[in-house]
Amino acid sequence: ITSRSVPVSCRFIGELPEGYWNDDPKLSSDTTMLQGAKTDLDKVSEAVCYVDLNGLTTSFNRSIPLVILDENERELTSSMFKSVIPAVTVSMTVLPHKHVNIEYEITDRDSVPDLYEIQSEMLSVGSLDIAADPDTLAGVDSVIAQPISIAGIAEKPGEYAFSLTMTNIPPTARLVNGSDRNVQLKISIADRIVTETFEDVPITFMNGASLFVYEYEFNKVDMTVSGPARLMNGFVSADVVVCVNLQQRGVGQYDFMLETKPVDNDTFGDLDISLSKQTVHVIVTTK
Repeated sequence: ITSRSVPVSCRFIGELPEGYWNDDPKLSSDTTMLQGAKTDLDKVSEAVCYVDLNGLTTSFNRSIPLVILDENERELTSSMFKSVIPAVTVSMTVLPHKHVNIEYEITDRDSVPDLYEIQSEMLSVGSLDIAADPDTLAGVDSVIAQPISIAGIAEKPGEYAFSLTMTNIPPTARLVNGSDRNVQLKISIADRIVTETFEDVPITFMNGASLFVYEYEFNKVDMTVSGPARLMNGFVSADVVVCVNLQQRGVGQYDFMLETKPVDNDTFGDLDISLSKQTVHVIVTTK
């Protein structure tokens, strides 16, 4: 006859009803001492207490008998051991839970300069999973964060992160299923995009031959320009030339592509320019 300390673990049977949460069970002991023949004790893998979750809606603290298992998960009978297989006390919190949205406020959105804008706002998590007693949980419809200010950081484009401080999580509530009180709001400040349309912009026809007469379907076109406000604020239609390369074509009828060429590529090369028409029909005849 010898003795051996055996690890104790807890296993669940079934599942809690929908809308309920449990924390990790706490055992009065994580080992138990068994006595018996050495050959029998060598077969023991662990001692397990089974907690039935089916229909469980309240926290509990109770004594649960242990079941001795071998390495193949087979139950070993208590008659194999000299001492009576003891029980352990298991305590576990069971509470209703629900997901609630996170509300936040940026107090000074208008502090962003006119050249820029808040392009995106993203929370690190979309909601928090909160568990509490029924009366407390019923009073929580959303989680409200302390207002934040972007003054001082909104003066140039970039990615900024703010840690939100929740103001109305009840002290007795629990954040569950990986929820973390450290919620972050990520704000992206970028160039404000401006779009402007210029009507009847003259077309410049280039590389024509003096021997020919050119009849143009039209010689003006509408031009739409989009780009950062810092560029568009100083932009006029004369900063872009709308042109057609006649390529010294001989007598005939042709459809020439309309092209745009910024006068100053360093300043306006990043603008998105589109025309109301893509081609112009030209009739070429001799003088």
